Amino acid sequence: MKALQLDFHQPPRQTPWLGLVLTLIGAVALVWIIGLQDAAKLNAEALSEREDQYQLRKRKLEEARAAEQKKEPANEKVARIRLAQQSHMLPALSVLEQTWNNDIAYTRIDVSVADRNIKLEIEARTLDAALALVDAIAAKPAIERVTLARQGVKLADPYRPVQSAIEIQWREAQP
Repeated sequence: MKALQLDFHQPPRQTPWLGLVLTLIGAVALVWIIGLQDAAKLNAEALSEREDQYQLRKRKLEEARAAEQKKEPANEKVARIRLAQQSHMLPALSVLEQTWNNDIAYTRIDVSVADRNIKLEIEARTLDAALALVDAIAAKPAIERVTLARQGVKLADPYRPVQSAIEIQWREAQP
C-alpha cells in the first residue's frame, strides 16, 4: 500500500487516474439520469393530458347519453298521451249514461284516457242494485272489463245506502 500524501502544497507525484475516471463516469451517469428524468416527466405530462382528454370525452358522452335518456321517457310519455287523446272515451261514458237508473248515484267519476280506465264510486239503495249495475256495464260491447273494487254499507246514513267502487276498462276504439 502506498503512503498517503497529506501535503497539499506539493503537487502529487502521480495523477489519480482511477479517481478521475470514476468522477467522469459519475458525471456522465448524472447527466444521463437527469435526461431520463426529464423524458419521464414529459411522458407523464403527455399521459396526464391524454387521460384528461379521455375523461372529458367520457363525461361528454355520459352527458349526451343522459340527455337522450331524459328525452326518451318524455317522448314515450308524449306519444302515449297523444295516442290516448286520439282514443275516444265517449263510448265508455255513453255506457255509464245508458246503465244509470234511479236507485244509483254516481258520487265520483275519474276518467283516465291514457289507461282507458274509469274509476267510479257509487251509492246504491241496495247491494243488488250495485251488482245489477256492474252486470249491465259488463254486458256492453264497448267495455272490456268491469271490477267491483270494494263495497260497504254507509252506517252513518239512516237509509243505509251501499257504497261501491267500480273500475271499468273500455275497449280501444276501432279506427
